[in-house]
Amino acid sequence: MDEVLHITETPESSFQTGILGFNETLSELAVALDAFPRLRDAVFDECDEWLRLLRHKLAPQLTGDGCLVVAVAGGTNTGKSTVFNVLLGARKSAACSTAAATCAPVLATSDTRYEAAANGVMMPEFAALTLDAPEDATRYDMPEETLWVTRAPCLPDSLALLDTPDVDSIERRNWKVADHIRAAGDVIIAVLTPEKYKDARVVDFFRQAHASGRHVIPVMNKANPANDFAAPRAQLAEFVQDAELENGLSFVMPFDYAVEHDVHREIHALDDDISLDAYLRGLDVTALKRSVYHDTLEYVLFESAQFLERLNALRDRLGAVAPSYEKRAHTLASVYTPQPGEAMSKLLHEQIRVQRSKVVRGIARVNDAAARGLKPMARFMKHRVLGMPAPREISAEERLEMLREHQRDHIVRIANDFATVLYESVRDMEPVTGGLMHDALDDLDVDHAVNDIAEEMLGEGSDLSDAFKEHVMRTISQWWHDNPAQRRLLLELDALMVFAPTAIAVPVAVFSAGIGAPEMMAIAGPMAGEFVARVMENKFADQWVGLLQPWQQEQRDKLAGGLQTYMTMPALRVLAEAATVLDSGYVEQLRSYWEQCQTGFQES
Repeated sequence: MDEVLHITETPESSFQTGILGFNETLSELAVALDAFPRLRDAVFDECDEWLRLLRHKLAPQLTGDGCLVVAVAGGTNTGKSTVFNVLLGARKSAACSTAAATCAPVLATSDTRYEAAANGVMMPEFAALTLDAPEDATRYDMPEETLWVTRAPCLPDSLALLDTPDVDSIERRNWKVADHIRAAGDVIIAVLTPEKYKDARVVDFFRQAHASGRHVIPVMNKANPANDFAAPRAQLAEFVQDAELENGLSFVMPFDYAVEHDVHREIHALDDDISLDAYLRGLDVTALKRSVYHDTLEYVLFESAQFLERLNALRDRLGAVAPSYEKRAHTLASVYTPQPGEAMSKLLHEQIRVQRSKVVRGIARVNDAAARGLKPMARFMKHRVLGMPAPREISAEERLEMLREHQRDHIVRIANDFATVLYESVRDMEPVTGGLMHDALDDLDVDHAVNDIAEEMLGEGSDLSDAFKEHVMRTISQWWHDNPAQRRLLLELDALMVFAPTAIAVPVAVFSAGIGAPEMMAIAGPMAGEFVARVMENKFADQWVGLLQPWQQEQRDKLAGGLQTYMTMPALRVLAEAATVLDSGYVEQLRSYWEQCQTGFQES
């Protein structure tokens, strides 16, 4: 997204940039959220009124691209349509000097503004239709919200001219139209006549228009030019006082029947050398718009501030979902108690054996080889000679498989418990987050996910990690260094047990002519290794739990990561994508533009 523009020349330019930027960023956010209808609807819930004002009134009208809507209004048979046509220099609206004609407003715009007007953007209070002939505005068969739209190439882009029905009409349908005109018009041309300037309903209409911030310009039509318009001057002054207007320019148009057809003339100011058309063209569009829409601006700024707070809170809620499941995954994984099987004992014995002398290591290799070769004989002698039971020997592969199966059952229980947590928590969630997760959970294959987690935990690469091996090595090395007396005892015992099979086999071979030596080796060799292993484990009893804990924690973290990868991430996929939209800078940029609007509004 583009960086926020910081325009500091004047509060005016800063305010315009803020309004335009806020509206454009809001539109970009709405488009980005179209992929997530549930979230989009939640974000823009109950925003219709202020969004309509922002998009169709404030944003287009309060920026450098603004356009003043000048409404020609007045009482019955005051010549409103005539003034409208004179300002356009063309007969666009039906005019009749003897009777009220216009029953639906007519909006004339420049060619550039015409499309927006015809599409109902410029005046959303009405239903826009194309004006084909001036008499269309006199059709009573049309709905009361009808707005006829026509092109007027003579108008600048900064002006749009609106002809209106009578504000004092006895037709009830025109009362609501009059209210809409007062709300839609930025500038109200009060068309008066010597007969209507004191009419209570007319005066009240313009008083309310001025009180609501509209710029009211009095025009006395059918004015008597005698004595430098003496009578119209007095009448206009009285009207300005009754309507509680500010003293400003007033304009006059002398009585002339021909004006209904000959519209090429000007409407002059009483006390200044300027025409009404020139005066309108010289108005400060943005400043006048801001004055007109002061209350509307306050309302939009307040509502949009509340919108930003809700949007920020929604973003925080979406962002908090994933960490909450990560915490639950670690909580469930914390009860997992993996056992390393033979790997731990082998690692421990390997670290002890590296401390042996070269001679002892050499003899130990011979004994180990002899022990492996004589194991079948040892089993036979234990059973037949010594009468020891011969239980079925379980292979290392079988023991490992039993351990894996036990741990797999534990992992599966934890994974299924986590799946239950996912489904149950969604039911308790607010509609937005719960709804975003619901569809993704419907697509989640729990059995497949559980199997993937178990395979990752127990499959290839599940042996002791290099980090854990380094930890064990450091621990044993430190123990070996800190316990010299026990170290000597272990080494002497280890050496004795290593030499024992050979030392016993020599005299046995001498006195028995070799009979019994293999049997003795078969018994002593395996027992020696088993005995030393038990002694080693006993000496390390205090450290045993401590040695296991880092590896077990490593496995628990791995299990928690598996729960996240195979369950949480698929379940939160849509929610995460939606949260990414809100985390893409829209909220911060909207806040920056809003602050520009607020600052510019306060300083102006």
